[in-house]
Amino acid sequence: MKIFYLGLPRCGSTSLAKALNILGFKSLRYQTEDNVVFQDVLKENIKNDDDPLKGFEEYDAFLEFRGYNYIHTLIKAYPDAKFIASTRDYDSWLESVKNHHRPRGLLETDQYYADLYEEASENIQLMIDAEYDNFLHFDYTKNRWNQLCAFLNKPFPVGVKYPHYRKSKKIDETEYDIVI
Repeated sequence: MKIFYLGLPRCGSTSLAKALNILGFKSLRYQTEDNVVFQDVLKENIKNDDDPLKGFEEYDAFLEFRGYNYIHTLIKAYPDAKFIASTRDYDSWLESVKNHHRPRGLLETDQYYADLYEEASENIQLMIDAEYDNFLHFDYTKNRWNQLCAFLNKPFPVGVKYPHYRKSKKIDETEYDIVI
């Protein structure tokens, strides 16, 4: 099974990658350990009419590559794939992105971020509106294991707390996501 994350970074995607690994999926976030940027190769593969995942066959889950730009290509190439997106309100997302980019000298204009957020939100909303069976609009703030395991048809990892990376005060850090 292939899994594609369609949301923006800074919306729980790092924790989601760790959770997918716990469930037995090999996840790739943005680039390989050899600094090969997945999105660059994906675009080239699509341009050359190759399998979109050529060169990345060892991975099951793909995150942080602006997947929302490739929804139709990925659905066509992988009709049984699962698609996950999480969202976050614009102001908290913008603050998080700027805090992440500022120390690296990667800050863009507010208009750039607004356009990026709007583009992603519109594409994710299309998936929600289409009621696509293989799509999960993932709420990373609650019942994380319940949502994820049900969607991926995986057993709940009993006694394993949902992983957190870059914790936010808005997430209940004591929650164990008990199956109901």
